[in-house]
Amino acid sequence: MDNNMVLATLRYDAKVKETGKSYNAQAAHLWTLDNAGKIIAFQQYVDTKKLAEAKQ
Repeated sequence: MDNNMVLATLRYDAKVKETGKSYNAQAAHLWTLDNAGKIIAFQQYVDTKKLAEAKQ
């Protein structure tokens, strides 16, 4: 991306220990860097419905 921002798309394939339920959720990470290339902000976007269902 531009304006010192990096976008990464990914998937979480995991299991919740407490319930034993697995989930596969799509996610995106948005990183903002300063002019020296150091991370100054991070935001995660994820399918929270899948996470919530796995915790029930």
